[in-house]
Amino acid sequence: MEELFYREREISNKKTIELNANPIQGNFDYQHLKDIHKYIFQDIFTWAGKDRFELK
Repeated sequence: MEELFYREREISNKKTIELNANPIQGNFDYQHLKDIHKYIFQDIFTWAGKDRFELK
């Protein structure tokens, strides 16, 4: 579990820096936030960018 924590932090920090340099274009609505979440966490979690209703 500790390994996941450190990998998540490492990858998400890298992705956040990338986003600051090249933002995802959008209207800052719900879909836009999901797109940002997916970009940051897609290499860590299969459910990145999905809400709980999409996972059912």
